[in-house]
Order: sequence, then structure tokens, then C-alpha cells
Amino acid sequence: MPGLPGRLLLRRLRLGSASSSCRPYAHTAANSASSVATPTPTSNAAPSPEGLSYLHNTGSDPLRYISVGQLSARAAQRYGDRDAVVSVEEGVRLTYRQTLQLADSMAAGLRRLGLQQGERVAIWGPNSWRWVVTKIAVARAGMVSVDINPVYREQEALHCLSLARVAAVVVAEEHRGVRYHDLLSAIVPELAGTTGTGRESIKSAVLPDLRNIISLAKTAPPGCLSFDDVMSSASAEDVKAVEALDADISPDHGSNIQFSSGTTGRPKAILLPHLGVVNNGFFNGKRFGFHEKHHVVCLQTPLFHVYGTIVIMSSVINHGATLVLPCAGYDPRRGIAATLSEKCTVMTGTPTMHVDMVRAVEAQGTKLDTLELAITGGAPITPDFVRRMKSTLGVKRICSVYGLSETSAVVFQGTKDDTEAQMAETVGRIGENIEAKVVDPQDRLVPFGEPGELLVRGYCNMKGYFQNEEATAKTLVDGWIRTGDKFVLNESGYGRIVGRLKDMVIRGGENIYPKEVEDAIGTNADIEEVEVVGVPDERMGEELCACLKVRRGATVTAQDLRTFLKGKVASYKIPRYCVTMTDFHKTLSGKIQKFKLREECERLLAEGKLDEVKRK
Repeated sequence: MPGLPGRLLLRRLRLGSASSSCRPYAHTAANSASSVATPTPTSNAAPSPEGLSYLHNTGSDPLRYISVGQLSARAAQRYGDRDAVVSVEEGVRLTYRQTLQLADSMAAGLRRLGLQQGERVAIWGPNSWRWVVTKIAVARAGMVSVDINPVYREQEALHCLSLARVAAVVVAEEHRGVRYHDLLSAIVPELAGTTGTGRESIKSAVLPDLRNIISLAKTAPPGCLSFDDVMSSASAEDVKAVEALDADISPDHGSNIQFSSGTTGRPKAILLPHLGVVNNGFFNGKRFGFHEKHHVVCLQTPLFHVYGTIVIMSSVINHGATLVLPCAGYDPRRGIAATLSEKCTVMTGTPTMHVDMVRAVEAQGTKLDTLELAITGGAPITPDFVRRMKSTLGVKRICSVYGLSETSAVVFQGTKDDTEAQMAETVGRIGENIEAKVVDPQDRLVPFGEPGELLVRGYCNMKGYFQNEEATAKTLVDGWIRTGDKFVLNESGYGRIVGRLKDMVIRGGENIYPKEVEDAIGTNADIEEVEVVGVPDERMGEELCACLKVRRGATVTAQDLRTFLKGKVASYKIPRYCVTMTDFHKTLSGKIQKFKLREECERLLAEGKLDEVKRK
């Protein structure tokens, strides 16, 4: 994935040491590095009982109390002519100084359109150098970026644009056969009859806050402004005005909105502060070793996701690394080619992407001899695959990360001293300046080593769900984010996911909430009832299986579902499998027992009895 409870309270303190900074820790006014919402009363604070799952990593570095825009300016000043972004497919190479100059020109152009500080600007498109520049430009202008999944279709995009109340959209021309102007014309019918250049503000009935659409196409389509024209419209005085905005943009202000589906299946808008985005990148980069030398990072994950924009992009800017974009989307062959041509030292991806990379390298017989680190997250990996990655990709270390959009991305990361078992079997060690605890259903701390729900508190926490105070109050409680993940902590600070309290399915690193898919399938007249569950898959981690009750005389196959859902939901949300049932497992009160459905589907999958869409 945002009326918002609480603010971040900061103390710029250097606390603890690298060797002793992670321990059961009393949360008091004297030692709190950061907290969110209402602080815990300190008059009766006491150390956590020995042996119970509560940790506070006080860190060896203080928080950086700066905005994303200030971070970008400092990086340009410090790293100047070092490559910041290399877009291989586009043939573009930008230094840190050039990136800031372009971003400030774009920020000034946005302001010339009448866009104001605090307004939301959506970025909708695949990876490109213009995406990076726009992201920084929005931050420099004191606006809030709204990152939209490039594979979203009409209804999904409409919901996100409406919920975030966007004032402008910066949009790509097309991606994988999808023409974004066609989608926007369906969302905003007023565009269809427009023949002008887009200089006049859009007046949309369904998106009343929307005023401008800025296209990345070489020639702006009807009703849209050209990205290059907006950027070049700014005068030198306009750019200086952007530079003077720094003092007005607080690190506590909203920086960007990410979308994450909730238990209802409808995406929620997660509002993250500059403070979280900057510092999560800084501390991630430390764990990755970006502060020790200049690294060249191959980004295979999409920039719209927190993995791309915070875990990697913010880490790169914080430590002066170089971000390499192999192509607009994900292509393991182009990732290999970019790694070779740019001599990348870091490879990023989900476990699924790393599986593909290993297979592609083995198939091509390519030798990669510059990689030092592989960063992985979104799903677990096995010890055998750790060894395979090291031998095939040549990486010396694999760093797993764990977090969620509501925590500005990462909460646990691997360390350089991890064993192969720790790399594979844990999600790493608790991050700096973060608290974590594991509780039972009554919110009591469980002993170390026992499972319960993971709760997180720190600088990283979201400000809240934009336009959704009720959902915020359920997730952000007394400053703690309820993750919904079943988790195990040990006293050394390492964590392990043992299950999910919610029904979310993780397919290839993408979070999918079954309710959204069920709602789309339920519009099929031949289907009376549907439940969607996840089943194991060697490559993707999990695949979706639709359990159907169909009307009498009807037949619905997995291929029928795929055809029906095409264009209704993103392609990765379309179930690979389906099975028709006469009834679903239910409790005596009539509540469907999804875990029993999942067990049944796993059994049928093992027996080869699930109807499957054959992948090309």
C-alpha cells in the first residue's frame, strides 16, 4: 500500500554500540530514539521480563532528520559527477549532479502548473530514468508521490487515483502492450474529446482533484502535457525557488503513498513520511555494505514498489551508489547483460527472480565475476538455493530482508556475518532504531523462540492510511504496527516468519489478497460461490487456486477464468489453478474454513487433479 494519528518524536542521539545495541530494552524517555503516535508512559517503564520476545536495536548511528529532497541535494553535492542512474535500455546515463538538476527543473515545472506543496502526484509506468527524476522532483517540490503499479488496469487505477486524490498524473506511453492513455481515457471520459495540448486544467467528474496529466511519450497525446515541455518550462528563478523550499519541507511530512491491499481486498493508501524513507534507505545501505565502497546495483524489481523505491533507490542515494536499470520491466537475460556491461556488484530481486537468473546463467554458460551481494525479499529461500546462487552467480553474500509497506519497507535485514543457514532460514536481524515484539492473541509477550504476531515500532512506521482513519486505528495501535504475520524472535535479534495470520498469498514476491480476486470472479454469472487460496509452487513460492461452486449445468475451467479475468485484474492476480466443489468446509456457524480448503487444494495439486492454465 494513507486524519492520521500521532507524529514521529525524534531524539538525535547516538545510542548503544554495534556489539551491544540489540537487546531486551526498556522503552523510556531517556532512551527512546523514535516513537510513533502516543508515546508509552515513562513514569512506570520497566525492563521487559527476561526471556520474552521484545527487542530494541538502539543502533550505532543517529537518525537523519532530513527530507528526501534534502537527501538528494546532499548526494549531488557530495557525489557530483559519479553516475547515479544508468538506464541501459534507454541509453541514458545521469550523474548525481545531472539528476538533481533535472529533478529541480521538473519540480519547478510542476509548480508552474499551479500544483501546491502537499498535493499528490501519481507516477504510473515501468522503470525508467524519468521515473527516478520524477520521484525526486515531487519530493523537492514538497508534494507527495503516489506510486501506481504499471500493470494495473482501469478499475484498479481508478480506485488508487481516487483514494489518493491525485492532482496530477505522470504517465508512461505504454508497457507490454498496454497504452496508458487509453486506460486514462476510460477512467476520465473527458479526455476522449480533448484535442488541445493539456495546458488547460482537466475537469473530471470521477476524479475532481485531477488537473493535469503529464505524458512520457515523445509526442503528448490529446489532453496531456509533455514531460519534456513541463521540465523545460521552468526559468532559472523558478528553479531557485525550488531550492529555497527546503526549509518548508519537514521530515515529518508525507513523502509518498504506497498501495497495499487490506483484508477487504481493496488497496489502502499508505502515507509514509520523509523520515522513514530516508532512514530506512540509510540503515538498509549500511547492512548491504554500501557505505564501505562504491557499489553498482542492478535493479530488477519495479520502482513503484517499496522494494524498488525505498529498499534500493533510497539506499543508493544515501550512500552514493549507482542504480542500474536493465530495462522497463523484468527480463533475466537483460539483467545478466546489464550486470556484465556495467560491472554490477549487487543484484536485487525476489527469490523467483533469483531462480530465473540462476537458470538463465546456467543456460547461457555466462560467467559473472563482479557480483558481491544478492539482496532478496518477499519469500523464503532454501539453504540449497543459497549455495546454488553463490556458485552460479558468483555472489559472496546473500542478504534477506523483511518488512512491509506500512513500515517504510524493511524491519529485519541480513548481516555480513550471517551463516548460510541464517541467510536461508531467517529474515535477518532487527534493523537499527527499531523496536519489535511478538505477542499472543491477548497481546501478551511470548517467550523468545515461540510464535505469535509481530508488532513493530519506530521511525519507520507509516503516518497512517490516507483517507481511512478506521483502518489506521486498527493497524497502528499505541505506536505499534500490527503486521499480521506469525513470527518468531530470538534473543540475538534474528527473526523468522512461520506463517501468516491473514489470508494473503505471496506470488513471486507480489502480495495478493484473495478477496479482491474473489470479488472479480464472483461477477461471472456461472459461478455461485468462490474462495481463492494459495498453493505451493517451486518457482513462484505460491500460486492462486480458485475453489468454485458453479450453477447447475455450468462448467468453468482454469482457462475460462483466465479469459474472463483478463483486463479486470492485474495478470499476476489471475489464478493458475481451479477446482469445482459441491460445497466448502465450514464451521458450525457457517464460516468457511479456508485453511481446510487450502489443505484440500494442496492434496489435489500433489495428485495432479487441479485444473491448470498451461503457461506458454
